Amino acid sequence: MIPSDRKLLLLAFIALIVVSLPAAAQLIHVPTETPEEGKAFSEFNHRMAGIFLLGIGILALLGNAGPNLGFLGKVWPFLFVVPGLYLAAMSDPEVWPMGTQGWIDAFQRNAEARQHKIFAVLLVSLGVLEFQRARGKLRKTVATWAFPALAAFGAVFLFFHDHQVDVVPTASAQGPHAGHDMAGMSHAAGGEHGGHVMDETMMKVMNQHFWFSMVGFGIALSKFLLDGKFWRKPFVPFLWPSFMCVLGVLLILYAE
Repeated sequence: MIPSDRKLLLLAFIALIVVSLPAAAQLIHVPTETPEEGKAFSEFNHRMAGIFLLGIGILALLGNAGPNLGFLGKVWPFLFVVPGLYLAAMSDPEVWPMGTQGWIDAFQRNAEARQHKIFAVLLVSLGVLEFQRARGKLRKTVATWAFPALAAFGAVFLFFHDHQVDVVPTASAQGPHAGHDMAGMSHAAGGEHGGHVMDETMMKVMNQHFWFSMVGFGIALSKFLLDGKFWRKPFVPFLWPSFMCVLGVLLILYAE
């Protein structure tokens, strides 16, 4: 028996409370004064997003498993909204409400913060659109293109993500290396050529974001095939949730 809309909203509210507990815990205290704390904060944000995306994938898989679970299509869209709101408020410690930098100034001067806010809008938009789809409120063209287009945009945008890395000093490090390395480059410590070299940490981060993008393209394509009814094989409805689960796991395993 399919629950009523009121029960659906109750289920969604309970789900939001459960999966929001890590975010709520992080809201209490966000230490980022040292490189170690900044690294831990960044890893927490990625992993928390991974938990939400893994939850979306699992619920979408279950929703496609049988007609009695179809109501989950009105639940998992909310799991896009929560990390989107969290990302908008908590992704950048230097930006209001955590820091003193205003949003307008951040959009103009802080490339990483600007990109985080765009990703936040993207996540919230995906959640709202998919909830409306589940209610049958989207026109055919929007229903076909909305999710794949936004997912593809997010995957492309990751290629241009200006992710700052907190370089943690080691015993062998010479000179101050703490703080953010804006372009993902570190000054060569000596050497006849000087200039910049890509450090190992940034290479690792870039490699992980590359695979985030690749899986994101898989999500966009498989969702487009499903929403546009271009491929009617029985396994097609399970493709995009499977890619979503993979992306969630990759984010959960993220490390700098």
